[in-house]
Amino acid sequence: MRRSRQPAAAGIGLICIAAVFLSAAVISSKAAVRAGCPTGSQVDSGALAPEGLLRAARVEIPRRYRITNQSGAVKSVPANYRITKIVALTRMFPDPSDAKSYRRAARARCGGTLANNSWAVVVHFPRAQTIPASWGVLFFVPTHSGWRFWFRYH
Repeated sequence: MRRSRQPAAAGIGLICIAAVFLSAAVISSKAAVRAGCPTGSQVDSGALAPEGLLRAARVEIPRRYRITNQSGAVKSVPANYRITKIVALTRMFPDPSDAKSYRRAARARCGGTLANNSWAVVVHFPRAQTIPASWGVLFFVPTHSGWRFWFRYH
């Protein structure tokens, strides 16, 4: 009795098609994680990093946050918010626990290289209506053209 090779060929064809779809799904999921992440070269932030970062944060905060309370909209001017912490996410020893948690959030968003070169700015909005809306974290990375905002957490 002679066996047909067509069913085996059809099975191999289905396996190849499935492999193409699975690899495309993996590639697109990695691209989705990286969407919006800065590319290009990051630079060493230098000794004056906090001053430059503070200026960049004061520009970005009004762009990224719309705070309201029972009286209506609260303008995002320095009198209505406080920058409570600036954290370098570079690995160091001993590693501050808050740096670890911010680095973890940054790594999940854009990968370890960018996370390790980034800085987090923690902002408090005391006049916000709710407690969750009263805190925010902005992530920046130093580049050749200055500080670049790349992610808002909260």
